[in-house]
Order: sequence, then structure tokens, then C-alpha cells
Amino acid sequence: MENSILAALPRSELARLEPFLERVHLAIEETLIEPDQPIAFVYFPINCVASIQAIRIGMTEAGLIGYEGCVGVPVWLRQQTTPIRTFIQAAGDAWRMPAGVFRKKVALTSSPMNGLMANYTHSLLVMTSYTAVCNEAHPLEARLCRWLKMMHNRVRENEFVMRQEFLSYMLGVSRPTISIAAARLQRRGWIRYHRARMHILNPEEIERCACACLGLIESTFQRGLAMGAGDTGRNYSSD
Repeated sequence: MENSILAALPRSELARLEPFLERVHLAIEETLIEPDQPIAFVYFPINCVASIQAIRIGMTEAGLIGYEGCVGVPVWLRQQTTPIRTFIQAAGDAWRMPAGVFRKKVALTSSPMNGLMANYTHSLLVMTSYTAVCNEAHPLEARLCRWLKMMHNRVRENEFVMRQEFLSYMLGVSRPTISIAAARLQRRGWIRYHRARMHILNPEEIERCACACLGLIESTFQRGLAMGAGDTGRNYSSD
């Protein structure tokens, strides 16, 4: 299924849920969750990347969601809405399930997906927490490298669309400031940026330059996925 949560499901459970999954293409800037509006769908990204933003307190990014996860965690937590906006940062495909179906077939049952969703939700909380601290505490170049490597890990390609104004919002700085930082990486031969396309030329050096938040965030996701379906018999979302 090319999404880590779906791929970790037992074959029988995937077969049960597959009729309710639709593969869709998501365009850059497409909004998946509007603040304070009913959440219509849960998405399992394949090769797209979504960005989480708390827009009421600025445009700074709170986290990224790619093939390792799921857009729509509030639905699993039995929430109808959220003040957080989620939109597509890198275009691509995802599996989509109506929120009402997800509640009925997953969240309110003993589906093995509940264990995976619990692991993923914990990892997502770690990401948003460290991202908030990172944006306040670490130098811009280290934060930029952290963001580029996280995108690189999720897109799983060396080239992707990246608009500088988006990146300035994501890291909470001005566009000229981002331009200067990106130019330094380009002079070192680590990236090439031209006409809103980012080419990752030396991912190893970018990873070395990134702040420690990168390793902490990514290792948490890896541990969660390594646990697999784990405690899958428990109904996490019903009392």
C-alpha cells in the first residue's frame, strides 16, 4: 500500500479496510483540514507530504506528515474539528477514507490499526513538540537542514517543489533570510535551487548539519513503526 501504517496491518485487516480506501492525487497547497471545520477524510500519504500549521499564532510549521503517517489523527481521537490547518507541501498520492467510515471501521472497533495509530500519534506529538522548541532555540541553518532532510526522507526523491515563501513561513523567518541561508548551502554543493525546485545533492552533509531534533524526531517514528501492530486487540477510542 506504500504507506507505512497500512503496510504494517495484518493482511486480513488490510483486506477488510481496502474497499473503503480510495487512491487520490493531492496538489500542492491543497488544504486537507481547515481550522474549526468538520474533518471530512482521513489520508494515508504515499508520496505526498502534508504540513501542519497553527495559523492563528503565525504561519510557522508545526510538523510534516508523509508516507510514515496519517492526516486526520483528531478523527481517531474522536474529535470532529481542530484549530490546526493541514495542507499539501509536496504534491503526490494518498489513500483516503471518509472520516465517518474511519470512526466506524477503525476507531470504535478493535481494529489492529488502533495500535499503529497510538504509536503514530505519540510520534507526531514528539515531532510537534521538538519543532516548536527547535524554531525558538536553534540556528537557522541547522533548522533549514533539519527541514530539508525531513522533506527528503518523506518525498523519497532528490528533487521536489519548494517555494521560498513557503519555507520562510515554515521556519518563521523572512524570505530574504531564507534566501541567504539557502545560498550558503548551495555554495557548499549540498543543494541546488532553481525555479522553485529543490535538488538535494548531498543528503549526508545536510543531515550532519541539521540540529539534534532531526535524529530525535525520526528515531521516534522508526521505533513506533518497528513496534508494528503490537497491542492491536485493544479498542483505543471507545470507553
